[in-house]
Amino acid sequence: MEGKLCRVRADLPRAAQLFRRESTTDDGDDGVEQDGADDDGTSTRWTQLEHLMDYELAWCLILIGDYKAGGELFGGLATSTNWSRAFYAYLQAGCLFAMGDTQQAMAVLGTVPALVKKRFGGRLIPAEQYVLRKHKQLTENPPPADKPWANLILELIYIWNGFHQLDAAGRARAIEQLEEAEAAARTRDEKAVIQVALASVLREHGSLDAAVQALDRIDESIKDDRYAVVFSWYERAVTACYHSTTAGKASSPSSSSSSANDGQSWLVAESWLKRASEAEGYDFDNRLHLRVQLLRSGIAEAQNAN
Repeated sequence: MEGKLCRVRADLPRAAQLFRRESTTDDGDDGVEQDGADDDGTSTRWTQLEHLMDYELAWCLILIGDYKAGGELFGGLATSTNWSRAFYAYLQAGCLFAMGDTQQAMAVLGTVPALVKKRFGGRLIPAEQYVLRKHKQLTENPPPADKPWANLILELIYIWNGFHQLDAAGRARAIEQLEEAEAAARTRDEKAVIQVALASVLREHGSLDAAVQALDRIDESIKDDRYAVVFSWYERAVTACYHSTTAGKASSPSSSSSSANDGQSWLVAESWLKRASEAEGYDFDNRLHLRVQLLRSGIAEAQNAN
């Protein structure tokens, strides 16, 4: 839990240290019995906890930019866990693409369909629906060979709401990567995915005007990655809750300098949230619905405070 809190606070080095199990008591004992298998399944539960910590550590490493170590962890999870080995393999492939090892990345990507398992009455979980669609997309139109291509990882960082966990240097690095990816995008869908992610990290970085401009560049007629359009409506709602200073930086919508515009901001934000919440047939709708709910709660609190 402390590791996850450190991630939220953008203290990724400390979070990674905790998830590596490097934080121990004074006598060197971490307080967990690891040897032996108890009749009550304690050993199995500890293994599951280790997998969870490896998963969290892998995300920390990806956010830091250590794609090699993060990919190795996801590769291990793809062979040792029961939850969505296909998704872990896809993440491993994404790390290999980001490192420029295109041949190995395509080989790992090719294993994804065979790792998919139907659950819940023969249905696929959302993550596996997504990776199957992406597998088809990338197989038909592979990334450029033997050069770093971080689009896949940057897309997932956005979907998993990871940009707010970056410090200023991390955000600047992500902005540079996304701007390069936007310029090199090969399809309208690919460009839209990059643009909504770019808008998110620009907003987190305080560059509100640039975030709005990135959203304005999205082609809403795309079909394959339709989720990027719907998520962009949520991003527009967030930007409506803030206003720009002359320096183009965001300030809180509850601050005194923005009080005169609050009423209009809330109305604009709600119009975008309504549009996003009524959309159907796109990836990760459960994740977006949660963000919409949290933003609406935040708006209500800000209105009550004023």
